[in-house]
Amino acid sequence: MTTPGLLHARPPSVRLRLGVAVPARNEAGNLPVLFERLAAVAAGLDADLHVVVADDDSDDGSLELYPQLVARYPWLTVVRLSRRFGHQAAIAAALSRARGDAIVAMDSDLQDPPEVIPELVARWREGYEVITAVKRSRREPLLRRVAYGLFHRLLPYAVPLRIPATAGTFCLLDTRVAGVIVDLGERNRFLPGLRSWVGFRQTTVAFDREARHAGRPAFRTADLVKLAIDGVFGFSYRPLRLATILGLFGAAVAAALLLAALYFRLFTRIAIPGWASLTVAIAFLGGVQLFALGMIGEYLARVADEVVGRPYFVVREVLGAEPAPRVGGSEGGATPPGRHNSAAGG
Repeated sequence: MTTPGLLHARPPSVRLRLGVAVPARNEAGNLPVLFERLAAVAAGLDADLHVVVADDDSDDGSLELYPQLVARYPWLTVVRLSRRFGHQAAIAAALSRARGDAIVAMDSDLQDPPEVIPELVARWREGYEVITAVKRSRREPLLRRVAYGLFHRLLPYAVPLRIPATAGTFCLLDTRVAGVIVDLGERNRFLPGLRSWVGFRQTTVAFDREARHAGRPAFRTADLVKLAIDGVFGFSYRPLRLATILGLFGAAVAAALLLAALYFRLFTRIAIPGWASLTVAIAFLGGVQLFALGMIGEYLARVADEVVGRPYFVVREVLGAEPAPRVGGSEGGATPPGRHNSAAGG
């Protein structure tokens, strides 16, 4: 996907300040390797590096590892969340503190290869402000690949936004765009949708997603289902329209059954034994009603989350150097506009 518009190329002679936002949960076996590869990429780009890891309540030994890592890497900041808030909240926590001219968001399991970052930076220097890394291939279990493929095929029909197919966390954002995304105060976040919604000049870079380097995924099946639901219900009213269509269809089926029953009773000698048709009609209409109520409930739950206005992550502590205020962007979006919460991240 490429968003048309006048591009203003950035001069390659200007030294790049590169921020990297990394959500992490139980990634003690991956983070040291990730940092080594990020350092090599930054050296190749001759860039000043700032990496922010948002730890989503790890329990695998990561907490003992973080002090060693921040002592070794002066460009590293670790933000520990007070409990498990979820993958998307951890991304927001990392983005809120990452600093640089361009901010890369990527997962911490090394399935997003750091070596793709120079290609993302090259497109950013051409003048693009949102560069999304899309997957040409992925090395994952068959069932998960099928589930991802089905979701990405159905998403364009459910959501009116132009979200690039196979897009995930991996992307590069201009610092201004990162600030805008952080400032969006919604609680049920879906980064691919937010990236498309904010606009700006966008393009894509294809890459091959690697196998997980070490450990087991902390992202459970239930988390994937919730993320898919957030992606649909957070950016589209089409499910509500689907409920209306199903209701009309159910009413039409019920009317057709009624007319058929009257026809057979009044104009033929065919007897309709029992109440099978009535039972089927009731079961069908009941299923349609429950399905519609479930979708309405999803929207109402999101309205309730926004009305309550709790921050979508809370920071327990910050290890490493505190970042300077964002230039041209926001300091954070964990607290709704007009409110202040000293415990909230951002």
